[in-house]
Amino acid sequence: MSPRGMTNDPVLSNDERDELRHLGCLSARVKGLLDRGLITSDSCAAIDADGCRRRGAIERHGRYQAAMGRARAMAKARPEEALSWAERAREPDPAQAEAWSMAVGLPWAPERDEEAVALGAEAAGRFPPLGPKDERNRARLATRTEARRAGEEQARREREMTGRLEEARRPRTTAAMPRGSRSATMDWQRSPAGSMPSRWPLPPRDGSAGSMRPWSTVSPGRSSSHRIPSGRNG
Repeated sequence: MSPRGMTNDPVLSNDERDELRHLGCLSARVKGLLDRGLITSDSCAAIDADGCRRRGAIERHGRYQAAMGRARAMAKARPEEALSWAERAREPDPAQAEAWSMAVGLPWAPERDEEAVALGAEAAGRFPPLGPKDERNRARLATRTEARRAGEEQARREREMTGRLEEARRPRTTAAMPRGSRSATMDWQRSPAGSMPSRWPLPPRDGSAGSMRPWSTVSPGRSSSHRIPSGRNG
């Protein structure tokens, strides 16, 4: 689950819990003194404001500790989630160098190189000891950029090859035949195997262009004379 969708309850030490209880007791006593007219409202407001600031600082540090604890636990096995938790740790307490150092030192996904460089520059500006880490990340940027381009090109080629294979596997449809041709073909296929037309014209024997008369049909088991095409007999 993304860290943004998870609660980040403060992780407090025993001393911090005791201090929060004392602050609560102090606020209640000050209000009681105000009700009794023993202190002015300005004094009560000043004491309450100071207590709220201290309470807020303790809770922010507790949320920082909670987020950093999760970031440390995920740094090796799940660096992307660790980066997200390190980012959440910087929100309540940006003055802590550890969260910045972890974010700069963890491996970033290639598509986030520009974000990593920007964060490294900001971290080095806040905390000069992080400058060497930022320089190493910048030195690797050109190589990572080329590797990212090569990966994108390989992915493009694989998509093209997949598309061609899918196109080759698709069944090819036969082009539609003219309606008359299809009907004649179906009639021929329905006729008995090897059957021929009952009458077939023959040319004249002498090669003349006389009228042609068809051979008479010969039924099986019956003898029948045939007519010779018109023209001179040889």
